[in-house]
Amino acid sequence: MVKKVFLLILIIFISCKLRKKEERLTPEIIYARIVNPYARKGELLKIDYKTIPEEGRGKAIIRWYLKGEIIQEGKEDTLRLLDVKRGDKIYAEVSIKYKEKEISFKTQEIEVQNSSPLITNARFEPSIINSNTRKLKIIPEGYDPDGDPLQFFARWRINKEVLEDSSLEIILPSLKTGDTIEALLFASDGDVRSYKTFVLKTSVINSPPTIKNFSFKYIENKIHVKVIAEDQDGDNLFLFLINSNIEPLKVIPESLLIVFPYKENIKTFNLKVKVEDPFHNAVEKEITLNIKL
Repeated sequence: MVKKVFLLILIIFISCKLRKKEERLTPEIIYARIVNPYARKGELLKIDYKTIPEEGRGKAIIRWYLKGEIIQEGKEDTLRLLDVKRGDKIYAEVSIKYKEKEISFKTQEIEVQNSSPLITNARFEPSIINSNTRKLKIIPEGYDPDGDPLQFFARWRINKEVLEDSSLEIILPSLKTGDTIEALLFASDGDVRSYKTFVLKTSVINSPPTIKNFSFKYIENKIHVKVIAEDQDGDNLFLFLINSNIEPLKVIPESLLIVFPYKENIKTFNLKVKVEDPFHNAVEKEITLNIKL
């Protein structure tokens, strides 16, 4: 009788031990959460979770839900937000199968945030700026990941002095060679501004001269042709004769003067001249002179 009682107690003890061991081996999900709840379209969502025992992570299945529908299922603990739009609600569910049942834990629900606009490129128009340039415009390129319409605005600086105008086109003040123009370009969808600016920078180059007019004088059986030109930068100018229907007696480049012989049978002078500054900025012009004395 004693042996039977002892055997019964031993069986009960072993059974309890096995039950406790089984309880310890039963997996449990302690928590699960999305670690970046303010994600935008194109960004990567990541889930963090803990299981007991730790080995349970290797058996976990993660289901990602959008509008109540599964959009990704597997062991991957990240989700790239591609086919989503602002305001979409997403959550994940971590599940571990144990025997005939499934243990699950649902994360918090997150909302896809408004994306920042992106500026992909920009340029000045005109691309070459000299002291004669009076208007300057920015041609921007960009897009909004959510498809929102974009507005662009700029912060202008000339020689590091900030201008009040924030539009994409400005009227330039008087400029001189070497002045620097800088624009910081921003984009906005009405709610969110681009987190990266686009910087445009250029320098004012030397302006080419302009030929305004010409005149001639008859002096001692010679025709003196004077080219009237000006340079915005105040550079010294030089005259070159490209071609002429009459051979000149001489060309005085620094005086912008050409001296021709007077011939009674020739009443029309056809000239092509070039005026150049020391930086080789030049302008050419064809001139027709009707000589009447």
